[in-house]
Amino acid sequence: MKQSQRIVKNVLAGGFAVGAGGLLQLAAVVLVARSVSVSDFGIYSFILAFAVFFQLLADSGLSNILMRELAKQPDKLADILGAALSLIWTLSIAVELVIIVIVPFLNFSLEVKLLTLAMGVATLSLFHCAGYG
Repeated sequence: MKQSQRIVKNVLAGGFAVGAGGLLQLAAVVLVARSVSVSDFGIYSFILAFAVFFQLLADSGLSNILMRELAKQPDKLADILGAALSLIWTLSIAVELVIIVIVPFLNFSLEVKLLTLAMGVATLSLFHCAGYG
């Protein structure tokens, strides 16, 4: 297979994966919205937005930088990946500590606060998936 064919195949596969993932997310949000009350959906939306904000804060484009550096210097895979994964763990722990500090001050029930912490951990795991992927 030619390099150009491989690139086109990978771009199409990546686009399909992003599209399918978006459709699954849309279906999940619609399902949740139809099965809970308006106030419960508002709480769900807040928790999701709160967690995704901190995921994006932790990532800050590091996954894209890692991909670029590995493409430019494939011979230094072990060094680059080792440094990046250490940074990913450091950033995710720091951001999770920030979440732990902020959540007690939210004006919600204990259940919602615990769910917010759990969603923070879950979204930060996506940061790890992107780094390891």
